Amino acid sequence: MSYIIAIIAPSRSGKDTLASMLPGKNIKFSSPMKRVLEEWGGLPEGALEQDEYRNAELPFTPGKTYLDALIATYHFFLDYAPLLPKAPVIKEMKYLLKWKKPIICTDIRMMEEAQLIVDLKAPIFTVRLSREGSEGESSDGKAEEILALLKQHSIDDFEFDNSGTKAELSGFAFSLKRQIDNVQKSFTWETTTA
Repeated sequence: MSYIIAIIAPSRSGKDTLASMLPGKNIKFSSPMKRVLEEWGGLPEGALEQDEYRNAELPFTPGKTYLDALIATYHFFLDYAPLLPKAPVIKEMKYLLKWKKPIICTDIRMMEEAQLIVDLKAPIFTVRLSREGSEGESSDGKAEEILALLKQHSIDDFEFDNSGTKAELSGFAFSLKRQIDNVQKSFTWETTTA
């Protein structure tokens, strides 16, 4: 059975670390914009996932970083065409769901993105991740609204304080996988006995 795990959390809370411990592909709505900036800047693919590149100065633009460019690009699309850069992401998500592959979303920053996830009509599991000292609010201050929308359509929701060790996060990931497996078995049982 395919499903979507939506991880909502502030920056530096361990979203990608948790995603790497779970089955499925980590899909990011911001990936198309990052790939364009990486190509323009001559950076390797995936570079803007790392702080050293995000905080690097743009060529020919003293005092501006790739992160500044990413934020400006994000706001341009937000103002003029919010769903345009998401088309390849949605296409990939539909493909994965068609082939019964699990999806993990770690950068849901806009209500439109949350609604796109809901509109896919796949089972959703929400995870609220927090960490002491992580950088403020996620999702441009809309984390609670996004979480509320996803929870309305969620099969189950989970919360975890990731202020401890990586081993504790790994334990949470194991528990989360087990609970999702149990839900999958109940869906299989219900559909085969109906």
